[in-house]
Amino acid sequence: MIKNRLLIFGGMLFFGHLSAQTVVASDQGLRNADPRLRRTETYQAYGVKSPTDSTAFLRATYDYPSPTERVDVNFQYDGEVWVPQSRFRYTFDALQRITAFNSETYDASTKQFVPQARQQTYPHGNTQQNDSLLSYNWSLTENKYVLTLKQTSTFNSKDQVKEINNTVSISGQIFRIKDVYSYDSNNNLTRTESFTYLGELAMKSSFTKYTYTNKLLSTSTTYTAIGNTDSIPQAQLTNRYNGLGLLEQTESFRWDFVSMTWSKSSSTIYGYDAAKRILFRETSVVNTGQPDQRSRAEFFYNKDGSAKYDVNYTFDTNAQAFKLDNKRFYFYDPVSSLRDLPTPFKPLILYPNPTRGPLYLKLQDKAQVQVFGSNGQMLQAIVLNPGQVLDLSSLPAGMYQVLAKEGTEFFGSKVFKQ
Repeated sequence: MIKNRLLIFGGMLFFGHLSAQTVVASDQGLRNADPRLRRTETYQAYGVKSPTDSTAFLRATYDYPSPTERVDVNFQYDGEVWVPQSRFRYTFDALQRITAFNSETYDASTKQFVPQARQQTYPHGNTQQNDSLLSYNWSLTENKYVLTLKQTSTFNSKDQVKEINNTVSISGQIFRIKDVYSYDSNNNLTRTESFTYLGELAMKSSFTKYTYTNKLLSTSTTYTAIGNTDSIPQAQLTNRYNGLGLLEQTESFRWDFVSMTWSKSSSTIYGYDAAKRILFRETSVVNTGQPDQRSRAEFFYNKDGSAKYDVNYTFDTNAQAFKLDNKRFYFYDPVSSLRDLPTPFKPLILYPNPTRGPLYLKLQDKAQVQVFGSNGQMLQAIVLNPGQVLDLSSLPAGMYQVLAKEGTEFFGSKVFKQ
């Protein structure tokens, strides 16, 4: 239990810094709001008995009790049956932001899921930030959820995070941490400062500086604070982008106190297709005195743009080549694309048009909604209830077609994303 609390505590300390990092999502299907995704299965140990055989390893299932809920269950194969391991429940708001999260672990002796942790978030306006966040761990001794983290945020007039305050409880002890954010005239985050409270006195513990090139994050450098005026370097991350503004390479460095210079700790390169979808990710981790630890992931897609399968490799230093480690396959409900149906469409009333992201559809009942790009590729698929918002914030500027099936009727219209 203490270990779990420390993990949550450590993760939340760097929560604010993560928002400034550039992240490439590898689990394309899992991050999608597409309710067709029903399960993924991972297989490993390819070629042990023959060049084509494999062993079942992991399975995850996805259920959607309502348009604002999702339940994920993880299984591990024991050689005969799939054994449950954990279950996660997500609740979303109209903007598809997570407002509640519950995690449970499987008790093999009782064959039931038992509580582990839960989290509640309270989003700030129409942004992706939170006004507050509460995290709880299940206490076996007290037989109830115990608050382990309370996080509150304040914002400036531009809805940018100005300060995040964390109150953390670990084994009955209370710790307070504060992160302060600074921005430049271009609204770029340039600095975060972390403080730890000793009583009512806030002592600076670390700070991170951010630099940008063409409005894209190029470096973030973290320092350990010594008093209020001195510091020593701790870690650095550099990003490089291709001509389309997509992340092409990241490199991580740690400060070497012997040579007093930056020493590379890892490097990751990314590749994309013409639709800006990630095709591969290759990572090298530096091991002092040993060959680098290398891994590679490749991603494949269906015609509608949804994830088809992922392939993961590890580098064999003896053979000097990548060796297949595992494959993960995605399985969907057999729902056809609305675009492929030979049915005339009625005009779909939607607003605002053009939009910067949130899009309201005039619906009378629950509807299956799909969004298509100018090349005919389906980019989003979601079930909406009347009054819910279709969020196009993740899409680049351009013209899109929105199709909806409401009962037996079909509607369609075009929208311009600014």
